[in-house]
Amino acid sequence: SSYSHAQSMTLAALAYDSSGDNLVYMPMFSSNIYVLNQKTKEITLVENPVVRVMSCDINSHITRMTTGYDGNIYAINNSGTQFIQISKNNNQYVVNDLGNIVDDAANGKNSFTSIESFGGDMIADADNNFYVFATSGNVFKISTKDLKAKFVGKISGLPENYTVNGAAVNSKGKVVIASAKGASTYELSLNDLEAKMLSGESNLHIYDLASKYFANDKKSSANVFANLDIYPTKVDEGYIYVNINDKNVKGNLTLNVFDVSGKTAMTQRLSVKDGALNQQIYLKNL
Repeated sequence: SSYSHAQSMTLAALAYDSSGDNLVYMPMFSSNIYVLNQKTKEITLVENPVVRVMSCDINSHITRMTTGYDGNIYAINNSGTQFIQISKNNNQYVVNDLGNIVDDAANGKNSFTSIESFGGDMIADADNNFYVFATSGNVFKISTKDLKAKFVGKISGLPENYTVNGAAVNSKGKVVIASAKGASTYELSLNDLEAKMLSGESNLHIYDLASKYFANDKKSSANVFANLDIYPTKVDEGYIYVNINDKNVKGNLTLNVFDVSGKTAMTQRLSVKDGALNQQIYLKNL
């Protein structure tokens, strides 16, 4: 509280910057951006003349933030009138206003721009699209090409009065959601938006979540089988997962990894039993 609300309790926007192992966040009631170095615990203030947050205007508060697949950090205010990008230039954070997000014509009564309450969160996929989770559980997909928000659906399987305040992608490619009201965390897939409760403490008050993983758009993957997943597509820990759940797949498979010139960099045999495989593949020194 002694540093321009740098450690404010009213925190609703958080992202993970993998380039520096930093947490980037914006407290509510403030336009300031802060960078927390997880190793040194030092907090750095980023001057932000772009965001126009006014305490009395619920529309203006930044409540959703995530890292995009391009490495930049993106954030949206409550009403979608400001879609901002936080990028790095010469190791300095720079803030740009990308414009106003509008509703897709097909959204109808499921409007992205209508104000529900404080909160919600957003995640990114491997095509640099964004998925915004409203506190009510409504999910919208935002394309950076036209800044339109398309209603995807509503999360099912949540308790009544559950508010979605945090969302992040885990290492399996699933979305974990959490609530600030004191509840359990849930896991869901963007394919069906069906939430399943995770084991663990059930009285958590979580106002935001962040991670370094991305949701993978199935349309962009060259899957030969219907139920083949390879993730994460952005590798920074030296391994990937290969998951197969397809009874039509039997016997041995060959995994080839190529470099950008097309040269084989690694080959590994995989054995599929009863149409199922869930294996962690280490990429050696690649």
